[in-house]
Amino acid sequence: MSSSGNPTESNGARSKDEHAVHRRIVHRVQLWQAVLGAAGLIAWWFAEGIPQAASFAAGAISSAASFWLLDRFTGAVTGKSTSATGLVMAVFRLLVIGGALFVIMRSYSLQAVPAACGIAVTIVAITIEAVREIFYA
Repeated sequence: MSSSGNPTESNGARSKDEHAVHRRIVHRVQLWQAVLGAAGLIAWWFAEGIPQAASFAAGAISSAASFWLLDRFTGAVTGKSTSATGLVMAVFRLLVIGGALFVIMRSYSLQAVPAACGIAVTIVAITIEAVREIFYA
């Protein structure tokens, strides 16, 4: 048993079963992101037009990229990847994406409300998966 009291944890590393469960949950969240992103893009396009749909898409893509990078970042921190270079690169990529999103929003006058809705796609996807885990796990 480890110092944290978790019998499946050994030396701070996740067991194979925990890692497999984590990967399945992350995969399902990514599927929810794709479904919600596509539905939102279509809805914004038909309701408000192409500029708002593009703003939603920019928010959804940046949110999905952030989720992916944070998943890699936490993997590096928790021992899935022990490379310090990988950790630094994940943080650097996150900063670059944030800066690029800021420049794009300023340059192309993206609409704030659709972009915020796009950014919320990942939050909604995680919430859906959490509720699904509560009822079906």
